[in-house]
Amino acid sequence: MKSEMEDSSDSSSTERRKRKEKKAKKKAKKQKKSKKSSRDIDVESSVAPTPSDGSSSIADRLRLLAEPMCGPDLSLATMPEAVKPKGPMTKEQWEKHQTTLRKVHDPETGRTRLIRGDGEIMEEIVTRDMHIAINKSATKADGAFFETVLGLKRHK
Repeated sequence: MKSEMEDSSDSSSTERRKRKEKKAKKKAKKQKKSKKSSRDIDVESSVAPTPSDGSSSIADRLRLLAEPMCGPDLSLATMPEAVKPKGPMTKEQWEKHQTTLRKVHDPETGRTRLIRGDGEIMEEIVTRDMHIAINKSATKADGAFFETVLGLKRHK
């Protein structure tokens, strides 16, 4: 009875030891990877333009690195809407976005769909005659599409 208890504790301790080793191995691998990536970043940032006269003293390099980099103004006011940091929409923004309607032509079916906001397809109300005309053109477009897919395109 006593030997069974010792065996179970031994197996649990070996399992625990194996888990710890595995965890330590993962951690070491992660640190190595982050160290390598930070070293790559350091190499890229240490590459600075050298003066044209050939002197590459440490003071000159430090002076070049200390100078502010010139570039475009990146204030939030000048950024286009698509580039600005995303945050939750206000109710007004959401309503404005949802009220925009656009017509999109589907070349496969030959239908023009009315789409609202992010992609909700709306039903467009048309007269009976217009509905029949739309169905005729859509049927022709369907036939043409399937002919091209199946390779049955007839030359007229």
